[in-house]
Amino acid sequence: MANRLSKFLLSELEIRDWSQADLARKSGLSRTAISDVISGRRRPGVELCSALAIALGLPPETLFRESGLLPDLPSQRAVFEEILTHRLSTLDDTQLREVLLYIEFIQSKESSPQKQNREGVAPPEVLK
Repeated sequence: MANRLSKFLLSELEIRDWSQADLARKSGLSRTAISDVISGRRRPGVELCSALAIALGLPPETLFRESGLLPDLPSQRAVFEEILTHRLSTLDDTQLREVLLYIEFIQSKESSPQKQNREGVAPPEVLK
């Protein structure tokens, strides 16, 4: 599991264009601790994973799963739901309403004439 966490952390560092020193600074962990976890010399615990999660802006459960402290989720959808739940919990009521409106907008596009047209079905107004 440490190898899995190593790959995950290296990927996250690359995505963010961060060095290990950047992650250490943002997480409040030592550079040695970060290096040891990535190299597999140190087995991560709850506190270390929690600090990494905060620094990366991810739910702690994601790091717990990557490190083997929690079992895997059954599907990619479950991972997305876990991340969304965490991110939604950080929003205020106004932001939550905006997210809900955006979701409704996306869902309304699913039944739009353009989508129907792509599927080879003419929109009702064209049939008149």
